[in-house]
Parts: sequence; structure tokens; C-alpha cells
Amino acid sequence: MSRLLAILLGLVLFAALTIFCVARESPRIAEELTLRASGALQSSEIDWAEASVDGRLVTLTGFAPSTEERMRAVSVVSDVGGVRSVRDGLETRPAVFEFQARRDGPSIVLTGNVPDERSRSTVLARAASLFGAEVVVDDLVVSGPAPDGAWVAMARRGLDLLVKLDSGKVSLRNQDVSLSGVAASRQEQERIGAELMEELPAGYTSSIDISVPEPVALTADDCAAEFANLMSGKQITFETDSARLTPESGPILNEVVSLAQRCDGVRIEVVGHTDSLGDADRNRDLSQQRAVAVAVYIRGRGVDSRRVVSIGLGEAQPIATNRTRRGRALNRRIEFKVQPE
Repeated sequence: MSRLLAILLGLVLFAALTIFCVARESPRIAEELTLRASGALQSSEIDWAEASVDGRLVTLTGFAPSTEERMRAVSVVSDVGGVRSVRDGLETRPAVFEFQARRDGPSIVLTGNVPDERSRSTVLARAASLFGAEVVVDDLVVSGPAPDGAWVAMARRGLDLLVKLDSGKVSLRNQDVSLSGVAASRQEQERIGAELMEELPAGYTSSIDISVPEPVALTADDCAAEFANLMSGKQITFETDSARLTPESGPILNEVVSLAQRCDGVRIEVVGHTDSLGDADRNRDLSQQRAVAVAVYIRGRGVDSRRVVSIGLGEAQPIATNRTRRGRALNRRIEFKVQPE
């Protein structure tokens, strides 16, 4: 009996010694495997992945630039001596995560990366609200996680700035923002640059290349013809029963500012009209408020305030019947009349 007890005691001591030795050696083995795995990644020029070791299990984390590169990293570490298995904790994301919006003639072309379908819908909705859904060209690609939590908001912010330019593009390359194009005036050029700097998230950098063309002076007759041509088939719109301009009015208002800059020495009358629904006095007041809103927009972008006046005529001068919805929509309008100062 005592002999059996001695044998059992020996087995217990042997097991305990084995566990002690393994436990003692485990940190050294893990450290050595970490060095081997990291060295294999470095020698294979895989600097976007990190290896952590638990026993003989190696876990890879980081952002792979492609599915092929992701598979290559797993293969490289699997071939390291002593590695029993590899856990793939990698995510796929392009090395350069880039979004670009470009005003290309009448179209707004969106290209590059977005992190998911929800972000894509958010960016497209912002572009449609600013420029009109019919002119937005969607060439975006869902590419996995964005560089950080501010990235999608910054892409939307880029669109907000682009709509204030006559032409140009905005690019968001990882955390670098660039904005280029043509502004209607020096004041607008400075305003846009200041707004970009104010909204820049921590860790982001920016570059701005906005030019202002030298205006070619027009005569009063030429200005009248240009305004008529500019507004043909277009409307400056407002929120319902309000003098608040809609975002969709931004592009046409910027064209109005550019034209007004060229009409030096010309008095510009901003004339507001409404349909005949509702009280006539209320309509006249609303048309005046809307004309004032447009005049304030023009003056605020560098046009001499003494040359811009606002007039509200209410329902007095319809250009279509007020008995149909389409006719009433045509009657709710802003017109520009010019004459020599």
C-alpha cells in the first residue's frame, strides 16, 4: 500500500513539475514566436498587420489593402516555425481611402471610397439636396472601415463647401482634405477657406486652391440679357410659406453673384412674386421678405450693396394661371431687373 502511495505521489510531483516548467517556458515561447511572426511580416513588407501570441496561437490584426494581401499575411505567419495556428483578425481597407466630388459641367460626379452602404446613402442624400438628385453621378465603392469616425462627416462637409464654388472639386484622401475651384468673388474665396479651417477635425490637414476670375464688365443691356438667359427654366426656391432659401438654390445663387460682379455700374432689382393663394397683403409681405433674402445673399458675397435693391410685388404680376398647381409654381418666382445707375 505504501509503495502504491509512493508511486502516486511521484506521478503527482512529476505532473506538477511538468506544469511548472511549461508555465515557466510559455512566456519565453510566446515572446520568441512574437518576434518570429513580426520579423516574417516585416521581411515580407507587411507593415499594416500586427501579430499577438497566446501559446502557439498567433492573432493578426490591422487593415489589409486588399483580400489578396490579407491572405498573404496569414500564409506568411502560418509558415513561421513553432506557430500552431493563425487567427485572422484583419480587416480589408484600401491603403488610401479617398473620396472625391467634382463639379463636371452640370453634373456632380462622386468617386472613391465609402465605408458602408449607410454612409453611401448619407453622402448621396447630401449631394442630392445641394445640387439636385438628377445631376448626381454615383461612382462610389464600398471599401470597408473609414480611417476614423469623423471621415464621413468630413465628406459631407466637403460637399457643403463645393456648392459655394462656381466649379471645382473636393477630395478627402485619408485625413487630408483638398478643395479647389473658382469662387464668385474675393470675399467668397476667403469665406470658404475660413469655413474649411473652422470645421477641420483634429488630426486632419487641408489645402485650398481657389481662384477668382477677373470679371468682364457688361453693359446694362448685356446684363439684362444675361440675367434672362441665366434664369430661363430655373427658379430660386424657398421653404414653404417662408423666406428661408432652400439648399437647392445654392448653385443658381452663386451664378447670380458671378453675373452681378460683372454688372458694374448697373442697378439690380431683386423682384419677388407669389401665387394668388391666401391673403394678398400676406403674399406681398412674403414676396418682399424673399426678395430681401436673395439681395442679402448677393450683397454678402461681395456685390456693392448700393447696387442691389429688393422689391416685393406679391400676386400682382402672374405669368401663368393660378388655377393649376403648375401655374402657381411658375408664379412663385424671383426675377432680376437691371438698369443703369
